[in-house]
Amino acid sequence: MHLVMSSEDKLHRALAHLSGFLNRPQADAVLLRRAGSSLDRALFPLLMRAGLDDTMTVSELADTVGRHYSTVSRQVTVLERQGFVVRTADEGDKRLSVVGVTDKGREEIARIAWARNDVMREVFSGWTDQDRNDLTRLLAKLVESLESTTNTGTRRRTRP
Repeated sequence: MHLVMSSEDKLHRALAHLSGFLNRPQADAVLLRRAGSSLDRALFPLLMRAGLDDTMTVSELADTVGRHYSTVSRQVTVLERQGFVVRTADEGDKRLSVVGVTDKGREEIARIAWARNDVMREVFSGWTDQDRNDLTRLLAKLVESLESTTNTGTRRRTRP
């Protein structure tokens, strides 16, 4: 029996395929190899996300990557030992640790970003500028709508 899929079902299927691709360890490994990075694949998302916000706590980082706090805390310790990040006490709440990216970490992020951008240029080589701009705009709109509708947006501390 062949069911007719609604547009919502088709969109969900496409997003599930995209999410599956983005979560494949092989995709991260290819990107890291292309960047000439020796960063462990499990640490990759943590460093990249920490690089987006200089005031992210370990707890916020764990929420962002969808991992348990204790796992992320251990992985941040590894990133610290490798010289990619430093932990400091939050100025507003000394009980919280803020993860800061070091110069070495920023260099690694830049190397990976170059490789990612190189891949993206290949992926979108047949797309028009308008298509790429539309996709970017619509994805941002989708994330905003999903977070708003499900009340699952990134919870961040109020900063002074």
